[in-house]
Amino acid sequence: MNRVVYPAAWIAVAVLLGPGLSLRAAAQTSVVVPTQDGMLTDSYGVADGLPSVEFTPEIYEPLDATSPEGACSGCNGGGSGSYFNRCGCNTMLFPWIKGPGQCDQWCVGPHWQVEVDGLMLFRDANDWAPFTAAVGTGADFLDEFDHAAGARLFATSYNDHGYGMQIGYEGVNDFVAGAGYDLGGGTNRTFGYESNYNSLEINFIPVTPTVWRLFGGVRYMEVDENLSDVTTVAKAVPAPSDPPTASVFVDTQSLRLLDNRMIGFQVGAFRDAWRMNRWLSIEAFANTGVYCNNLRFRSEDATITTVYNSDDSSTVGDEFTETTSTVGTRTTRKVTEVAFAGEAGLSAVLRLNRCLAFRGGYQVLAIDGVASASDAFFSSAYNSDTLLYHGLQFGLEYRR
Repeated sequence: MNRVVYPAAWIAVAVLLGPGLSLRAAAQTSVVVPTQDGMLTDSYGVADGLPSVEFTPEIYEPLDATSPEGACSGCNGGGSGSYFNRCGCNTMLFPWIKGPGQCDQWCVGPHWQVEVDGLMLFRDANDWAPFTAAVGTGADFLDEFDHAAGARLFATSYNDHGYGMQIGYEGVNDFVAGAGYDLGGGTNRTFGYESNYNSLEINFIPVTPTVWRLFGGVRYMEVDENLSDVTTVAKAVPAPSDPPTASVFVDTQSLRLLDNRMIGFQVGAFRDAWRMNRWLSIEAFANTGVYCNNLRFRSEDATITTVYNSDDSSTVGDEFTETTSTVGTRTTRKVTEVAFAGEAGLSAVLRLNRCLAFRGGYQVLAIDGVASASDAFFSSAYNSDTLLYHGLQFGLEYRR
């Protein structure tokens, strides 16, 4: 007798936020009920109005598009001459499995899950005490990194061979901090600090019936740090004189630009969701990875000289002139070091229908072995640092 098991809830695999991989699946409890024809069905899943699909070899058996179960002439235009009609596709070349949607009994190929989220992450605050000590006076203002907005996009596909592949991106740019100092006499010194985080990953997910599931993949992360130090002196326009006089003003600017470019492997696990009721579930994940950090450190220093030539009072007309010249130096160093990253998260999923759901949760990402521009400002030597990102993710999930 052929046996096909339909679970009580649709299994979903998703990613929470992320640097890192965030995979989740809806809770599953198979309720097997024999029928008159000897087949097995899941009466609970049907009564609950939820899709009855489980990622098992039996369900992944390709369906014949000419069979009653594979008939799809009424979906998406249908008909033998319709552009959207895929009922006649070759199942040997295009194996397919039923999805959660109303019209997913046509030849659509693998199961897809797409997540589009907004991110609101917080970053470690910068320690401005060494800068204040170097300047020698108290700061007029201090601005910490606090939070920044970003985006996250993940697409997961399960095929009929018992595994899935996932491609995901997340990024939060424009973490901004700064400090300003009044040196007296109209001279000011200002520090500007900007940090960006971006991640791209490809993961492979074996389809197993266990509650905790492992996954692994390749991930590229980049943490860019830009620190500027600008000293601006007061510039007074000289009065007309005979003979004309020249006033010279010198400003300075220093930039420390760091690119932490990390590529490596990650492994992790996600747990099938704790289902609270028909619509709401709670999901968790964790992962860790080791990376090669190809660090690029650039140092740019410039001196900006401004010369004011006063008006000649012995002649007619305004002969005041201003000239500016810049002299700079630039150095670049590259260092290769080992970095580590760990990530974990918890989220809630509110299902609106078979294919669409709202998602929201909280995630934490720690990266060890990165260089910060704050340390590089005082020393050109590599100093390993640990960055902590944490915050909210919220968005939509679509499955078919």
